[in-house]
Amino acid sequence: MKKKELVKLMTAAFVACVGVGIVSLPVIGDGEVVVEASKTDDFINKMSASVQSTSQKNNLYSSVTFAQMILECSYGQSELALKANNYFGIKGSYYGASYSKKSLEYDKKGKPYYAVSKFKKYPSAQASIDDYAYHMRHGVSWDSKYYSGVWRENAKDYKAATKVLSSKYSTSSAYHNSLNNLISKYHLDRLDERYST
Repeated sequence: MKKKELVKLMTAAFVACVGVGIVSLPVIGDGEVVVEASKTDDFINKMSASVQSTSQKNNLYSSVTFAQMILECSYGQSELALKANNYFGIKGSYYGASYSKKSLEYDKKGKPYYAVSKFKKYPSAQASIDDYAYHMRHGVSWDSKYYSGVWRENAKDYKAATKVLSSKYSTSSAYHNSLNNLISKYHLDRLDERYST
């Protein structure tokens, strides 16, 4: 077996064992393999305990919360995450602090357009996670039960919760598909199983 084929086989086996994220295995010099954790793995490892703890306290699906976080902040690399600790794309201000930026929106017919919007600026990632959970449990100013369809007591599983978010949290009608794909790809539903037990 050639060295390149062996490296590919070892890479596939390692990724299958890890089961989360993308791991690169570059070959150095005489074929020595060096393992480097990706930004994806680092982000998931760093945030999973906070997301799971906050979701459990608020009776939300951890898988859905985490998938939204990943999608909204691009694994912590989005402009909002880096400059405003805003990991969920929540608009408005947080105790008077906000960050303005151009964002992609969709009209009622599903046509995309850009608009400059104010987003909440948080002092930390945990403040962003806590505010998201509060937002999910307490709704919006005109309807305190606006997001009640995502609560664990009202959604039979994470797919039922993500479906609700497509019509309420995002202006994209395919939002739930993106969330479900992330949950499946990173096995985030395991966080829900741990909560159930």
